[in-house]
Amino acid sequence: MTTLLEVMNPRSALPPKKTVLASQAMTTLRGKKIGLWWNEKVNGDVALNTLRAVWSKKYPDMRFADFRHAAYMRAGHTRDTRVFDALEELKVDAVVATTAD
Repeated sequence: MTTLLEVMNPRSALPPKKTVLASQAMTTLRGKKIGLWWNEKVNGDVALNTLRAVWSKKYPDMRFADFRHAAYMRAGHTRDTRVFDALEELKVDAVVATTAD
């Protein structure tokens, strides 16, 4: 008796990736809204709070938006693009993210 095996592609069908165009470099930080993305790693919040304090003194009209929603923390390890949608909703001019292991 012969057994027939069907060889299948081990990768699942992937949804199309969302593409984002690179933005132009900012010429100034004055009046900008900066997203501070903490990935909940140790002392990342300290780094972002220090940056906020320094930039707030240098650019008094700068605004900040904190981003640390746990549902998006592992977005880089999956194909989950909701993190980019959430950042777009904050309407920030730039994002500073902390990472560490």
